[in-house]
Amino acid sequence: MTEPTDGLNQRYITQGLHDYPIEVNVFDTVTSTNDVVKDYITPTAYHAAIAETQTAGRGRQGRVWHSPKGKNIYCSLGFIWPSVPHTLSGLPLAISLAIIDALVRVGFEDRLKIKWPNDIFFSDAKLAGILVETTSLAKNQQQVVTGIGINCNSNEDDLSLLTQKAISLAMIKGSEQVREPIIVALLRSVIESLEQFKVQGLAPIVARWPQYDFMRDKKITLRQSTTSWQGRSLGIDERGYLLLCDEKQEVHAFSSGEVTW
Repeated sequence: MTEPTDGLNQRYITQGLHDYPIEVNVFDTVTSTNDVVKDYITPTAYHAAIAETQTAGRGRQGRVWHSPKGKNIYCSLGFIWPSVPHTLSGLPLAISLAIIDALVRVGFEDRLKIKWPNDIFFSDAKLAGILVETTSLAKNQQQVVTGIGINCNSNEDDLSLLTQKAISLAMIKGSEQVREPIIVALLRSVIESLEQFKVQGLAPIVARWPQYDFMRDKKITLRQSTTSWQGRSLGIDERGYLLLCDEKQEVHAFSSGEVTW
């Protein structure tokens, strides 16, 4: 289900992105922006679907993404990407850093961190999350859909419904935030990051990661299906894999998993 919106100003967003290879559609209510954007993807441009609310928004590990209407940013970016495994696994890292860069551009400079591979934290509270979904196409290509949710104007009552500690941009600044400039900065930053990633690979991302690594030196548990490992987080390697040093001082590298601390 999709409906046009009277809330977010699509014209403002489109004008702010006029010099970027992207098409934008803004809706009032959708099931999930990740689902909706798939109908618009073409090989020639990035496509964004943005909504005031989602009736079936989702996060990683099948979790529900709480989507109060008219308060936050629910945005999905769809595009075609080469089927190269190491670049696919690096996409969440590139996009996470792009979100940080976008928030810095609009005045949020302090205490922003990334919980590998793709959650944005402010201090010890979750601020934003990413869900990357891929579908194999012909000719060694992937359809990629990246869902981005940012707690923009949620209040403490909204966030009390969540299972983990969370925060919003409005709570950080102490005032309601205008969403359109943040959306423009976000999409510009993500496109810039992806275009750089195509050319330079993971090296610039790996170099910047320690500055924003929320898990660095923390004692963590990493779970994959029914198996778990415990140890100290050592950051990421050149492939973007999480490094965990166990009690035997053996270092393990993980390309995926659910991390708690």
